[in-house]
Amino acid sequence: IHYCAATHVVGVKRQYDSSVPTSSCDSSSESSESKPDEREVKRQRRLMKNRESACKSRQRKKQYIDELEGTIEQYSTECSQVSTRISSLDAENKVLREEVSFL
Repeated sequence: IHYCAATHVVGVKRQYDSSVPTSSCDSSSESSESKPDEREVKRQRRLMKNRESACKSRQRKKQYIDELEGTIEQYSTECSQVSTRISSLDAENKVLREEVSFL
């Protein structure tokens, strides 16, 4: 979880730092630029949260798939054991039927 979040935080910060204006001398232009900057900051935060959420979702999905694969493995083993037991019982049943037919 931490790896994904850290990767995206760094990427977002770089994008934000490159978009910040380097000079603003006029205070009126600064106030008019502050709203777009605030929107950009909110947008970047939303994108970062979205990336983190997507990362967590992918991790949950991977964990779920791993659990399903483990369950499949367990059922496959059980199925194999049951098949072996059925074969053994069929052979025993055949032998017993032959004995009964001789009596």
